[in-house]
Amino acid sequence: MKDLNNLAYDFDLFAEKKEGAKVIDINEIKSRKEDPEVSKTSRNTKSSIGLLASNVRNFLFAAVVVAILCMGIYTRSEITEVKAEIENAKTEIAVLDSEKTRLEMEIEASLSVQNIEADAAAMGMQKQEKAQTSYIVLSDEDSAEVLTDEEEEGFVESLKAMFGIE
Repeated sequence: MKDLNNLAYDFDLFAEKKEGAKVIDINEIKSRKEDPEVSKTSRNTKSSIGLLASNVRNFLFAAVVVAILCMGIYTRSEITEVKAEIENAKTEIAVLDSEKTRLEMEIEASLSVQNIEADAAAMGMQKQEKAQTSYIVLSDEDSAEVLTDEEEEGFVESLKAMFGIE
């Protein structure tokens, strides 16, 4: 049996050649790939691009870490300031509570019976004597009397008169 190879035709060989067109030989391309100078520079370029990308990635990672640390430090400082304000408020509350207790004791002391009697005596007042007491005896039946006055107005009428409503 014959050895059949699928060979593709290079139609460029049959095409009309244009002026200024450059014809590239496949063997020349293969030799470029195998040329150590060309492959070395392309490898150097690729490795330098990879190294640059690696450096940029490392720098960005370090920047993110530093930003997170700075945010943590800032948060801690804010928490410390708020705690200090809370402690100051608690101290102020304690001072005001003691002041309130002192004022309540002062009021209680000024309202004692002995202080009221001393103030009354200073104003010329005296205790009531038995001779000044008069008793009223009501031995009659309890009774109630309803007074009616023709001119007296009711609540609604007095409101109307007050607001000038007819």
